[in-house]
Amino acid sequence: MARAQASGDLRADFAPTDLPLIFTGAGAVMDATRDVNPRLWERYLTMVLDGLRASAATPLPVGPLTAEQQFLLTPPDRRGPGRC
Repeated sequence: MARAQASGDLRADFAPTDLPLIFTGAGAVMDATRDVNPRLWERYLTMVLDGLRASAATPLPVGPLTAEQQFLLTPPDRRGPGRC
């Protein structure tokens, strides 16, 4: 990610905590359209990926999740041993 941002390919304000939510969104599209158009998720993922390009960047209205906020979104059974 740092190399892509340094080279100007990935928007500078993209954060590691953004990625799981992008996958969550793609998964929601997959679930909603699986029986009607099983490949529709590819359309929306492409739009999202195009929007991550630095050349397409516009200011974002809010900052990314903090690591703590991301952790709180993780279901307790997926947090790993010893983590609450």
